Amino acid sequence: MDLRQGYLQSSYNHYIAERDKHVLDLEVYLSNPVAVGEHPHIGEEIRKKIEEVDKYDSIVSTLIARYGDQMLDKTEEDRVKEDQNAKN
Repeated sequence: MDLRQGYLQSSYNHYIAERDKHVLDLEVYLSNPVAVGEHPHIGEEIRKKIEEVDKYDSIVSTLIARYGDQMLDKTEEDRVKEDQNAKN
């Protein structure tokens, strides 16, 4: 892996991890009644998490669209395409 690919891949991994963290938080808010009691403004918290997920999804999509062939190995690239098709 060259330096360019390394930086692109590490950025991709960072944004995927951030997105997944917010997805998991959102799932807790939506499926755990205790979370509602701990957050009196749960609706606002849920909207914030959705916005964070959308932000990181957009960044990941941009990285893939512009640099996917330079950072993803073939197996990872195929998995990403499957994920994108599942969303549509």
